[in-house]
Amino acid sequence: MEAVFLAAGCGSRMSVNGHGHKALRDLMGVPILERGIRAFRAAGVRRFTIVVGYAAELIKEAIGDGSCLGVEVRYAHTEDWELGNGTSLYAARDMVDGERFVLAMADHWFEPAMARLLLERAAEDERSLLCVDLDGSSVWDLDDATKVRIGADGAVIETAKDLPDFDAIDCGLFVCSREIFPALEQAFAEGEYELSAAMRRLEGQARLAAVPIDGRLWEDVDTEAAFRGALRKLRNSLHSRDEGVVSRFLNRPLSLRLSSLAIKAGLTPNMLSVASFVLAIAAGVGFGFGWLILAAILTQISSVVDGSDGEVARARFMTSRWGGVMDSMLDRVADAAIVGGIGLYLLQGEAHWWEIAPVIAALAGAPMSMMAKDRFAIATGGHWVAGSSDGIGRYLLAGRDGRLCIIFLGGVSGQLVPALWYIAIVSAVLLGWRMVQMWRQLRPTRVIPTPAET
Repeated sequence: MEAVFLAAGCGSRMSVNGHGHKALRDLMGVPILERGIRAFRAAGVRRFTIVVGYAAELIKEAIGDGSCLGVEVRYAHTEDWELGNGTSLYAARDMVDGERFVLAMADHWFEPAMARLLLERAAEDERSLLCVDLDGSSVWDLDDATKVRIGADGAVIETAKDLPDFDAIDCGLFVCSREIFPALEQAFAEGEYELSAAMRRLEGQARLAAVPIDGRLWEDVDTEAAFRGALRKLRNSLHSRDEGVVSRFLNRPLSLRLSSLAIKAGLTPNMLSVASFVLAIAAGVGFGFGWLILAAILTQISSVVDGSDGEVARARFMTSRWGGVMDSMLDRVADAAIVGGIGLYLLQGEAHWWEIAPVIAALAGAPMSMMAKDRFAIATGGHWVAGSSDGIGRYLLAGRDGRLCIIFLGGVSGQLVPALWYIAIVSAVLLGWRMVQMWRQLRPTRVIPTPAET
């Protein structure tokens, strides 16, 4: 499937701040329009048509032919963009090759997961589709938003900005069939030039269905206030599905600020992974020399930076398999350096077995959390998400963010031995819990013998 982005309007209600076009406003290092293209590229779309009008050359200069984004970009031009966005879509009628295509507004920010959701639904439903927000409470300007009434079968019954009784908000993401173009011609003949006029004709034929976005975040960036709202939502969307309690409630407010600064400075996720690693090594050295408070602080800072690398990767669409492997391996070495440094510190005194035993246990138990998840992924092809799969176990602080926080607290309080005992015990408990849960999931499966074995 290909995609059409409407970028012809001038955006008179929003300052362009030197960008020349509101669709080119920088949103955490990536222009709004580029974010939309990258989101659909990640969902599998490779061909895009951008309809331009106002400041067309600026759009073309910024996006080019799409090769820098790994896609093919073509342009359609409309001189009648001031009449309404229906004329913009109609300008692309000869550019669309397939029977169905994605339609998106260039000034809408949305989570990449919405693009995947829309295309997955399109594979199951032959009707034209519209993403809708059933909640709408987070929409910045609800009065200006297009409201939607939905029927029992999911069909869109009516859309309008002034609907007194409505079920959802129009998110500005569609899958359209070519029947939208005859509908536009009918609307033009009656003096209506907005896209909504053509959509109403599809509604009357029950040819437009709603796709609820189920809590995914988006924003129609029409004003400066909406831009700030989109920025807040984007930041809130950057957290990992697998983050622990400490990452969520303690580290994230700090890591998000760090991520914003890192993006402005042009730092890559891998640079931040290396920075986190260096901080952890410095913490291990500090523990070894007995500089407990300094080492403890460096440990927690390393944990914050370790969360920031993933946020920058998701914000700038820079996630990669190599980045994930490198980050995971550096984390394991960093953990060993920190715990090993604590062990060296304890050996300098009159160390007893109950002081050295938790060091050995913590060194052995720390990598087991990641190892169990990796083996689960190999066995099933899926992901073990701690937030939903560990149950109450996620509150034990046995994940990496929790372990580093416990070491931080033990270092500043001078109670490193109890901290390591806690880490050793909860790591073993969590590993046992995960093994039981994985056994329950994998037990029904069996290996089908090959012909040679039979």
